[in-house]
Parts: sequence; structure tokens; C-alpha cells
Amino acid sequence: MTAPPRTRGPWRAWRGPWWSMRIHLPTLIILGVSAVLGLGVGIVAMTLGDMPLALNDVATALWSRADPQTEFVVFQLRLPRLLLGFLVGAALAMSGAVFQGVTRNDLVAPDIIGVTSGAGAAGFVWILLTHNVSGLPFAVFSGAVLTTAVVYLLAKRERLDPNRMVLVGIGVQTFLTAVEAYMVRRFPIKDVIWADNLLIGSLSRARWSDVSLIAFGLAVAVPFVLWYSRSVRIIALGEDCAATSGVHVGRVRIILIALGCWLAALAVTVAGLIGFVALVVPHIVRLMVGQITGLSLLLTGVCGGVLTMLADVVGANFFPVAVPVSVIIAAIGAPYFLIVFTLVQRKRA
Repeated sequence: MTAPPRTRGPWRAWRGPWWSMRIHLPTLIILGVSAVLGLGVGIVAMTLGDMPLALNDVATALWSRADPQTEFVVFQLRLPRLLLGFLVGAALAMSGAVFQGVTRNDLVAPDIIGVTSGAGAAGFVWILLTHNVSGLPFAVFSGAVLTTAVVYLLAKRERLDPNRMVLVGIGVQTFLTAVEAYMVRRFPIKDVIWADNLLIGSLSRARWSDVSLIAFGLAVAVPFVLWYSRSVRIIALGEDCAATSGVHVGRVRIILIALGCWLAALAVTVAGLIGFVALVVPHIVRLMVGQITGLSLLLTGVCGGVLTMLADVVGANFFPVAVPVSVIIAAIGAPYFLIVFTLVQRKRA
């Protein structure tokens, strides 16, 4: 028998014979609103493009049978692109939330400390050396893990210094940029353009195989991220507090950083380099709901997905030429990064 929910401020608690659950009601409400907003963006996006469709044509294609041309546009062009955008944004946003939680620094994100740059550089080199994309996911993930390991080891002395981690990450990114510049001069320009087009942050090449890959990767990683959400919340209070609460900080931090790498590498594999989602979205969600919980991590993923979908819709339909989603998000994220950096510096002063 389940006990009725107990009310305590914004929290609701349910207890059963063998389980208990606490839900932060404002987070749940914002999650629902975000999901509805994402659904609305998706519905509108299905009607936009070089071949405009009416809502009833989209509904007919989704729920029954439409003419072959409409079905091709809906199922092979627009639906996989929308789903891929949502899943990529969710993966990046949750990756950023994990990195910021375990380092206790709002400026830490996989694209700021070089994780996505390492993944992209590894993919770039792999494509130029092998001229195929069959092993690209392995190369991208290996690059992300290796870059993270280097940044982590260089930033950690007796304990991890988040500020040093950002500085080391910037240095690693500079080195990776030099490697890519060398490869550009070393290989034929047609191969370089091909590799660069594969890794530019865009959803225009979305395929169902990409959707399946990142959906499977999220299905593997998200349960572990939610399981460790309490540990992330405690680590965010400080390493000493976490140690006295029974959290093995070193082990949990390594596991969570590996999960963050996994999520970031998935996004780079299927969509290329898309910056600032991992930095901006977790920070906005924390401003809205406060402390880190499993539900707030889900909200972070949903908000990241909606932002990426919306940016892709704007870039694809509201400019004279199609603008990659990475450019639209960078136009939003770069000023936001400067604002966050200024606020962090003022807080320390």
C-alpha cells in the first residue's frame, strides 16, 4: 500500500513498503512545460522547409498513409532531423550538468575544457587517415576520453582545481588546433573538406542510423547519471562534506566524468561540434530550480534538446541560406559565456 504524498514546501514525498520518492514540484512543472514547448517546436518544424506542408498533411503522414513525396519529406528528412537535434542537445546539456556538478564550477563544460575538441580532432584525423567513417564513433570516444584524462591529470594535484581545469583545457584545445592545422596542410584539400564537413556542427545529414546510435547511447548513460545525481549534489557542496556523507569522491568523480565524456562523444559522433549547449543550459536550469536532483538533470536534458531543435529550425528556415545549428547556438552562447564569466569573477572578488 502506498502512503499519500506528504507536503513540505515545494517537495512532495511518496512512501511505500519498500521504497520512497521525493519530487520537487516546481521542477516537475517546468519539465512538463518544457516538454510541451518542445512538442510545439517539433510540430511547427515539420511544416517548414523547401516543401511547406500543412499540419493535416503531417498528421496524415504520421498516423496513416500519405502520398510518397510527403512521406519521404516527413520520415526521411524532417522527423530524423528533429529527433536527432533533441537527442544531441539532451546529451550535451546533461554532459555539461555532470561536469559542472563534479567540478563545482559554472564555467566547466566539455566544449570549454577541450573534451569535444579532442573528440572532434580524433574524428578529423581518423577520417583523413582511413578515408572511412565506420570506426568514427570509436575514434571520437577515444579522443574524448584521452583529452579528458590529460586535462584531469594536469589539473589535479592533491585535489581537483576547477579553475586550473579550465586553463589546462584551453591549453589542450590550442594544441589540438595546431594538430588540425598541420593535418590540413598535410592532406589533399578535398579530403580535408570532406572531413571538415562531417564534423561541422550541423543536423542537415541526419539519418535514422544516427538517431538510433545516440538513442542507444543515452539509454545506457542516463540511468547511471540519474543514479549518481545525489552524489553530484553532495559533491557540489564540497569534497569534505561529500567525504563525511559517505561519498567516495575520487571514484564517483571518475565515473561521472566518464559518463560526461560518453554523452559528449555521442553528440560529436552524430552531429559534429556544437558548442555552448553544455555550458548554457545547465546554468539556466540551476537558476530556475536550484539544487541538482535526478529530475533537474532530466529537465536539463529536455531544455538542451528543445534549445538545439529551436536553433536548428531558425537556422534552416529564417535566413537567406541555411545556417548550421552550431553557428546559431554560438551566437547565443558566446555572449552568455562572457556574462557568466563576469559574474563568477565578481563573486570571487
